Amino acid sequence: MTGDEAAAQNEYRRALELARQDASRRPGAPAAWYEVAGACAALGDYGSADIARQQARDARRTAMFDGAADLVIAGKAGSRSNEPAD
Repeated sequence: MTGDEAAAQNEYRRALELARQDASRRPGAPAAWYEVAGACAALGDYGSADIARQQARDARRTAMFDGAADLVIAGKAGSRSNEPAD
């Protein structure tokens, strides 16, 4: 069985349009950005998919740190050390 490539491409373009609308309405929602990434990848736009995945990771991290993803409090051993803190 063969598929209809043109119809599939149209469906993915429509899905991308809807996903981008959702991401613009909910920029802090990681799931919205992952949907954009998936649609971009399905259309072969891997650069845009990578950017959307980074947006999703940033949104998840911001949510995890209550809006202050760039502010990470370091323990006594430092934020990147493998040494145990006292």
